[in-house]
This record gives sequence, structure tokens and C-alpha cells, in this order.
Amino acid sequence: MIKEAPKKTINNEQTTYTYPRPIYLVGVEPVQPLFKVPFMTPLDKVLELLPKTTTILLSDGSKRTVNLHWEPLYHYFPYSFGDHVFIGTFDLPGDVRQLDPPIPQRVVTIVRVDYGPGWFGKPMSLQWEGFNQPGTYRKSQLLLMVLSVHFIIMYRVLTTRVNPYHWCLIYMEAGVVAWLSVGTRSDRYAEKYYFISVAPNLFETLRLEDDEAFIDAIIDWMRAHYNIDTGRVYAWGVSGGGVLSTYLLYDMPDKIAGVGIVSATIPQEYLRRISPGIEPLNARLRQGKYPPKPRTVVMIAGTRESITGPPWQDFASEMVESAKLLAQHYGCGSGPETTYFPPTHLDLDELPYWVSRRDALTIATNYPTSVTKYEWRRCAGNTR
Repeated sequence: MIKEAPKKTINNEQTTYTYPRPIYLVGVEPVQPLFKVPFMTPLDKVLELLPKTTTILLSDGSKRTVNLHWEPLYHYFPYSFGDHVFIGTFDLPGDVRQLDPPIPQRVVTIVRVDYGPGWFGKPMSLQWEGFNQPGTYRKSQLLLMVLSVHFIIMYRVLTTRVNPYHWCLIYMEAGVVAWLSVGTRSDRYAEKYYFISVAPNLFETLRLEDDEAFIDAIIDWMRAHYNIDTGRVYAWGVSGGGVLSTYLLYDMPDKIAGVGIVSATIPQEYLRRISPGIEPLNARLRQGKYPPKPRTVVMIAGTRESITGPPWQDFASEMVESAKLLAQHYGCGSGPETTYFPPTHLDLDELPYWVSRRDALTIATNYPTSVTKYEWRRCAGNTR
């Protein structure tokens, strides 16, 4: 403990010693609680936006201004939307002490990265530059009487090959307009592998039972208007769309031939905080609930994911466990066959349209990601 030098005073020839009263930190004024930034705002721009100082409250009734040093609570990733916690710390002036227990020398704020183009509340049109691949993009509408609301469907009609039967891929993402089907290049693969890609706008429902009814109606509509092979209708989706793919796997066994589930094997403790009542694939399988009949399932997940921003969650471990449970239940004859793709495995031509080559190289350099593929073959019903 540092003691101040005593001050000597003389009173009626009697010597007394007095000490200056200590000054303690008794409070910190909060800063603005929320700052909004556009999608893909870099960290240096975020730091420029945050306040440079805050005010501290002292035991003698005075206030002082102190400088702030900002750091994100978790690694800031500008290519994902959501809420990012930033902590601003400060040093105490030399004559100010801490109480016991001490008051935290920090302030906290949220930096909310806005959704990218085409996300919630930001509909895209066919004039968007992403719809520029060979083939035809069209927009159609369906009206479900139970909901009394119109929905938008975007799909591609192949022009490079005459094929009496097309298989059909339905891409889904809760709250995301159909452009993301193009952003993930499913339209490019449709042109290459000769299938029709359908991307419904599920933003107006956001209720899984309504979404299922809508997908059911889309399949009937496509069968009535196009010569699709009804035995080869597949569904895949990311996040909420991946959860919906899971529901279709269980509830529409005669209409969906297989599903792709991306970033939707959500850890249960995390799911309870975010969306209680939702049953993703990993939750069902852990309860012994299996799909009514074997179908091919493709799952993709990462070790650091989130629904609303950091902290990051391990979706991949739940995915691998789900795959093992399915493989055991389906009596798969081999596997898993394991293939490892190092972080250098990056094909710039396969990136979403909203990621430029410069941004792609930034991501690959600063955020290297390796991929491990597990595959089980010779499963029941000739699935994998």
C-alpha cells in the first residue's frame, strides 16, 4: 500500500499530523449500449465508431474523464452478422484508488453487424447482379389459404439440355429471400448437373408447421407445371432452413428423397436459450427418434458457429455424433471413409457472389479453415 507523505501542522505549539483523504473509484458512467454497422464492416472502422472516453465517479463527488481501449470479447469476424460484445477498459488516474472489492475498470457495448443483402427485410429482385448465370430465372407466387399471404418462389429452367425429367432441389433458409440459393451457387450447379433449383421465401412464415405446408404445396405446384421426377426431390438449407430440412426428413418421407442439413445440429443448451421447443436432428436422434424410412442425409457444420453472434458454439461435434447414430441405425456396411481438406483448399470460383476475391483471400489468410469429410456407404435403402 502506498501512503502519502504526512502534512505537518502547528497548533498552540502542539505538533499534529494529518493525511489527505483517499479518493476512490465509486462508479463508471455507461456508454451508448448499441452501435449498428453495415455487413462486412472491418474492425478498424468499428473501433473508430466507438467512444474514445468515458466518465468515472469518485468518492469526493467529482467526475473525471478517462481514455478507453476497446477490444472485442470474442474474435471479431466481419463476414458474419449478429451481436458482437466490445469491452472498453481504462486506467485509473494516479491519485485514485480501488475499493475492496474493486469496481471493474471497464464499460461494455454491443456492435450489431447488419444482415447482408437479401436477408431479413431486404428482399432481392431478379435485377440483382447475382442472377446472371446461363438459364432462366423466374418468379412465381403461391397463396396458401390457411395463411392468406403470398409467397415468392424463384427457380431456374434449364436451357442447355432437353431432358424429359429433371430432379428438383429446394433450398431453404429461414428469413432469407431466394437469392441465397444463388449466393451458394446452387443455380450454377443446376446448370451443370441439369436440375431445377427452387428457392422459396420463408420470411413471411417463420413457423415450421406453416413452412412444411408451403414446401408441400411447392412440390405439387412444380409437379403440375414442370416435368420433374417426383422420386428425386431433395431439400437442403442452412440454419433455420436446415432445421426445416430435418422436419421434412421426418414428416414428408414420400415426397423428399434426401436432405442437406447445414449449420443446424445445434447444441441443446444453446438451443434452449435461443429457440426452445425446436427439435433439430441431433436432439431427435439422442432421444431415439429416427426418420420413418432411410434416405440419404448430408450434414455440414463448423466447430465455431453461432445464430446471433459470438460466443461461438461447436455444431460439428453434434453433427458427427448424429451421423454415427444414423449410420448405426441404417446398418451402413462401411465407414466412415475420412477425407481431409487442408486450409489451402480454396476454390475462388465456388464462393458466394457477395464475397469478392479480395475478401476471399482475406478470409483464407486470416481465418484458415480445414474440412474433414466423413462418409458412410452401403446403408439401408441404398442410402449413404
